[in-house]
Amino acid sequence: MQGWVDANRPLAEQGKIKWSDYYTEMYDRSNKITFPNKGATLERIATMIQVSKEYESGRISKDQFDHATRLAQAGQAKDDEAQDAAARQRMAAALQNTADGYKRSAENYQRAAQQPVPTYTPPQQINCTTYGNQTNCSTR
Repeated sequence: MQGWVDANRPLAEQGKIKWSDYYTEMYDRSNKITFPNKGATLERIATMIQVSKEYESGRISKDQFDHATRLAQAGQAKDDEAQDAAARQRMAAALQNTADGYKRSAENYQRAAQQPVPTYTPPQQINCTTYGNQTNCSTR
């Protein structure tokens, strides 16, 4: 989408295409894709379609059209900043979650290392001898 905007905005600025056609095409292209804050962006573009038609018909001046364009750009910038801030918060939470997992793993490892290691006790050998009806056993 950004490639289309970059290629066609200069055409509108040079008067090679009408601003209303530019914004109408932008609306149609934007409506076909999914992206964050799509509703707010489409609303801004729809407003710019109307403003550009009023400019083209002479009902508003170039200054008024430029003012509306700047307001739309500022609104989009605010949405983009909010989206970036939310993405940074999600990343920070994910990193904290990962760090907490590593901390729990380290604590579990330390706990296991602090437990006493049982000493080896070799099995006892039992020797038994029988004399008649008597059996005597001893351990070594």
